[in-house]
Amino acid sequence: MSYADIKRTLLKWPWVGDLLIGLVVWLGFVLRLRQYFFNRSLWLDEAFIAVAIRDGSWREACIPPLEYSHVVPPLFAACSKLVISVLGPQDYIFRLIPLFFGCAALVLFYYLVREIFSRRFLPVFFSVLLFSCSPTLLYYSTEFKQYIGDVFITVFCLLAWCVCRKNTDGWIGWWLLVLTGAVGVWFSFPLVFVLAGIGVELFLTRVRSRQGLSWTRLILCGAIWGVSFLTGYLFLIRPAVIHNPVQDWLLHFWDKSEHAFAPQQAAAFLLWFPAKLRLVCEGDHGMPLPSWLFLGLLAMGLCWAVMRQRSFFVVFGVTLATVLVASAFKAFPFDGRMILFLRPCFLILMVAGVEGFSLAMGRVSRQRIKGGLVFPLVALFLFYPYVKSIRHSLFHPMPGEEIKVILKEVSLRRVEGEAVYIYFWSEPAFRFYGAEYGFTPDSYACFKPREPYGFYNEVVYRRDSRDTLPLDFERQEVFYASDAVGEPNFRADMEKMKEKGRFWMIISHIESAGLHQAYAILDELGIDCSTQINVYGANAMWCTVRDK
Repeated sequence: MSYADIKRTLLKWPWVGDLLIGLVVWLGFVLRLRQYFFNRSLWLDEAFIAVAIRDGSWREACIPPLEYSHVVPPLFAACSKLVISVLGPQDYIFRLIPLFFGCAALVLFYYLVREIFSRRFLPVFFSVLLFSCSPTLLYYSTEFKQYIGDVFITVFCLLAWCVCRKNTDGWIGWWLLVLTGAVGVWFSFPLVFVLAGIGVELFLTRVRSRQGLSWTRLILCGAIWGVSFLTGYLFLIRPAVIHNPVQDWLLHFWDKSEHAFAPQQAAAFLLWFPAKLRLVCEGDHGMPLPSWLFLGLLAMGLCWAVMRQRSFFVVFGVTLATVLVASAFKAFPFDGRMILFLRPCFLILMVAGVEGFSLAMGRVSRQRIKGGLVFPLVALFLFYPYVKSIRHSLFHPMPGEEIKVILKEVSLRRVEGEAVYIYFWSEPAFRFYGAEYGFTPDSYACFKPREPYGFYNEVVYRRDSRDTLPLDFERQEVFYASDAVGEPNFRADMEKMKEKGRFWMIISHIESAGLHQAYAILDELGIDCSTQINVYGANAMWCTVRDK
């Protein structure tokens, strides 16, 4: 059986291919819904945005920067505010919009790859299979952040581009492309890179072959996109970034911790770029593939695009190039969730690489059955690492920083008069969940250092921009930390808390090394932790002063 034989068989019984793809799409829905209904706790980055949108006015929630200094796409924030205003401010309500984006992106991706691969069953099937089960896309489909929205808008815009190219004389495809780009930049910041790729491809098509959109439509399309983007950038985004004192902290994080900015020197770039691509497949939420396989298939997919789908190659190439240029000027981090919107293109190129490899093997092989089986065998090898992700998603959904469990336990065990110390990076999540477990988060004071130490981060920004209650240590029982473990102010906090005699400490968003360091500091200061509650990503300890 050759590759052509498989193709003829599926043409004879097309319902078989439709059924298989439909099952894969439903599998993607089930995996996303399973993770959604697990309803894990909001982790730090989610809580930053959720508490700002919930507690802020419409203006404060939709116009950046938000309460914790974050710059979020305005329409994403507005839709979130609208949904919680109607359905309630619970965490699973906040995640409805990412869930919708994740499921809708899966359906749109199917139609996109049908156009890219000219409806050939095997590449379409395996592209949709990888998209459905990708651990990265599964995770971000149930996280209250804008990144899965970046994927949805990118796929939608690429599909609109395909529709427009097929019928350049009609108005429907053109208007769909124009509106998707003009509105999409208010939902997704990185869409501007995709629009640059689409715009260059449409321009080159017109110049090279005198086909595609007319000059009038092309210029009008670019003008509408440009006005929409520049309006949001100049009046909302740029002022929020320039006048945001947290920018130094964020630049330090992306530059020093993640190495997310492309070097401007050619030699350093050639070493940096392959390493960053490997992180796409080897990161915590990346593609669970060997780096050599990922990079090899990506290279073969680029060769396939040059030979058989040059328009897609131009769009992807220009998009990637503009992202790298922005990264080199430290305007956009090239790392992890920030480049999640490129994941659909990576998947398409990998499957294209598999198809190109199988066709090459079919030509050099004298055995027809060998050439026909190369594609499914290599694609299954590509898919195999996802099996673990599927099993975990179905039976062991991914938890977060489970501070809800901690707050419930502390509220049950705490007796009247015992103080509570909220760790520095636990403050946003505590503010979001505290009232549900008998606390009144906005009425508590915080230990605040007299002089800033280190970088001006999100929590300090919020404290300085909002009025906080004065610290009345004798009368108050719940306190926010002044700094993280490892900083001098944390030790000063513990020295002060010793005066309470006994207290609960609630900690989340801390690595195991930091937690051990906290235990060491407490032991050094003569504070015992007789009761410890440890769950995934969060901890609580009952602290008492050791008898001398």
